[in-house]
Amino acid sequence: MCPRRSLTDTTSADSVDDSPTPTPPSTLSSAVLSTDSEDDDSLPERCNKDVCEINHGEPSSPGTSFSRLPKLDWAEGLALPTRFSTPTTKAIETGVLTKSARVEIVHSVATLMLMHTSRPTPHDLDTVSRRLIVKHPKLRDTVDKGYGSWRSKLRTKFKNLRRPNRAQKAGIIVPPPSKRAKIPSPTPASPSASDTAEYDRHVSFLQRSFMSKKWSLASMLTVLEETGELRRTWIREENPSVSEIFEKFPCLSDSRIMLNEFCSLTGAEECKFKENWGKYEKLVFKYAPLEQKKSLKNLLHQYHAEECDNADRTAAYTLDLLWALLSTNRSSGQPLISIFEGESLDIEECIAGLNTTAPCIAAFGVTRDNIADVKVIVETDNILPVNTLSTSIHVCFACYYIFNISFPPSYKHILLFLEKYVYGLKSSQKLPMSVVLVHDGMERVLDT
Repeated sequence: MCPRRSLTDTTSADSVDDSPTPTPPSTLSSAVLSTDSEDDDSLPERCNKDVCEINHGEPSSPGTSFSRLPKLDWAEGLALPTRFSTPTTKAIETGVLTKSARVEIVHSVATLMLMHTSRPTPHDLDTVSRRLIVKHPKLRDTVDKGYGSWRSKLRTKFKNLRRPNRAQKAGIIVPPPSKRAKIPSPTPASPSASDTAEYDRHVSFLQRSFMSKKWSLASMLTVLEETGELRRTWIREENPSVSEIFEKFPCLSDSRIMLNEFCSLTGAEECKFKENWGKYEKLVFKYAPLEQKKSLKNLLHQYHAEECDNADRTAAYTLDLLWALLSTNRSSGQPLISIFEGESLDIEECIAGLNTTAPCIAAFGVTRDNIADVKVIVETDNILPVNTLSTSIHVCFACYYIFNISFPPSYKHILLFLEKYVYGLKSSQKLPMSVVLVHDGMERVLDT
């Protein structure tokens, strides 16, 4: 296991006042009703009536104590979704809603509500709909209190989701009816315990949903965001292995979810760093011929020897050339990408020979010019399939941030280059002079 990089914690916990709140004598619904003896006639008749209601109509027996605690209104405290697709985000900001935008908003809100109930009451629907238009004023209706259409759509959504075939098609697992006792526990849960319980429900939902054959990416991202603070604290403080993280959050093995998590964690924009990578691909091939390293000349000769040109082949040579440019001692480590050539390759055997636990890329093909399969390898045992080699670069780099892994010496220079110039992130350590010089050289080539 590699030593861990510290993740910056930007969220501070709010202080909670745990001091008990005095109960007004007249509020019998939240007072503790007790009978100390059979002859105690000090309680009014309406106390006995309330106690009978708690016992489902049966009179209370002597020596029995009950607590009437106010029911927590989960709808008032529900964390509404904040991340939507780009078209929906623009529609929310302008108030010009398309049908697809409305469907996405209702789906995201319903997904979070399902964490609490599959049968929301009219009060729940009213509360959530009202809070939705308060959070996003542009969504307000012109009639019916301003949220009538959203209440109606949420009601219809839950009605449809209670039909098993509709729920499976939407990729949502509807939880069974609550089996909690009707009488609240005499001791209310503390805020920290409540947060933990909510977190556990989200984790359980993510695990069940991901193991199903059909799951919704939008639902997965929405619920995963709700676990962000506690999940990142767990990774930072308890330092679990990547296998343990995947066991608890298997959805992170999906490359789309992983890149979304990386963007959420760092504030980077996926479209921006993909654009930057395309820029540096071209600069590497312009700048490499100006250097006199023999390894660079050999790589360039191999690249130009074949007329076959595709995105994966170009990305593979770019990584090798960039690593050769940045490495001060090529024999001291290995490149970020390992290409295995041949027919009928044993992938597991190839991966076992990598001799590294740090995230890296493995590509397989008959030759290096015909790459047929690409994997991101994390701690040897975890193999993440990706569609293209360019995507594998972003997924590989994201692993270091998401799983809190420090840059290993053999990959340090190229990872620092990617961190600073491709992803535009502030490095926690000083850039080596070789990284700065190579970047400055590329910038001069760009100006010519």
